[in-house]
Amino acid sequence: MTPTIPAVMPPLRPDRGLNRHLAPSAAMQWLRAGWRDLMIQPAPSLAYGIGVFAVSAAIVAGLFSFGLDYILFPAFAGFMVVGPVLAVGLYEKSRRIAAGDLVTLTDMVFVRPASGQILFTGVLLCGLMLLWMRAAVIIYALFFGLVDFPGL
Repeated sequence: MTPTIPAVMPPLRPDRGLNRHLAPSAAMQWLRAGWRDLMIQPAPSLAYGIGVFAVSAAIVAGLFSFGLDYILFPAFAGFMVVGPVLAVGLYEKSRRIAAGDLVTLTDMVFVRPASGQILFTGVLLCGLMLLWMRAAVIIYALFFGLVDFPGL
């Protein structure tokens, strides 16, 4: 008598609790939650936002002072790529408020994530931004470079 071998079934994907069917009002709920977190302790959020703005304005001023103003619009697009990493401090504030902890600006600036995923994502996004900037400079040089092009 030959033994029967049971059918091999692939393991089921674990339920991670991801909701892929969001209601149209979900974005408004997120905005309301963010506004509520801002109103609970406005000073750290405003200081964090002013700091991000000051660094961004310094980068734009640096582009103009070094004569690299042709990179301005690609830099704006690249900022949208790197922007989610800059919002990590605000995510930390919301997490601490939900846990009932007091939030300081130091806690928001020096976030210590539990895993290296945020660092990996930040490095990956910065690399993508550098690639984006290089591609934008090459496209600019190819289509608008009628005079000598300084490059990067």
